[in-house]
Amino acid sequence: MIDVKAPFILYAQAEVFYDGRACSTLEIGNYLIIHKTDGALLIEASTKTTPRNYQGPGATLEQRAHILISRRKQETIKIVIHKLHSISYLSNWSASNIIITKTEKELVNKIIDNWADYVPGEFVTIQQEFPTLLGPVDIVGVDTNRLHHVVEVKRKNISVPHVSQLDRYISAIRDIGEDAVGYIAAPNIGKNALAYCATQGFQYIKVDF
Repeated sequence: MIDVKAPFILYAQAEVFYDGRACSTLEIGNYLIIHKTDGALLIEASTKTTPRNYQGPGATLEQRAHILISRRKQETIKIVIHKLHSISYLSNWSASNIIITKTEKELVNKIIDNWADYVPGEFVTIQQEFPTLLGPVDIVGVDTNRLHHVVEVKRKNISVPHVSQLDRYISAIRDIGEDAVGYIAAPNIGKNALAYCATQGFQYIKVDF
């Protein structure tokens, strides 16, 4: 018997039948079956990161003879086990979440909070995610002369393609009849990218985390 109340990793020769939003069959083969503390169930094959079948958190698992049955809402997965190769029960399995740091958003917020230190002048508006036909620009400040100060922010070293991206944003804003100047901000910038900025009249803003 398998302890269906416990988290485990099971390696078995099995076939899988799903019934819910559609119906599917996973042909007989050797699969890794992972049962988590919150009820989530994953059936993994030897390739790809996406499970072949899965149930989300909140599913209930039961065993009937050599069949595992996972149910969640209107979805059911039946795993018919033909041969059990191995099973490991997992104690003290951690559920910590990753802590995300050093994002572009952090740098954007730092520039906005200290705007006058990076872009001098008197401004009417300072807007994040400024819309253009090519997509949103990280920051655009419009000064009292209606000059658009376009700031594209990167979290790592700036390369030539990043400067080209800024150039396209500047062109998109000029195409709608507005005057614009460009800035590109990041902790570091490559030599070729800095030279490209100079040819385009863009300014590099050094901003660190």
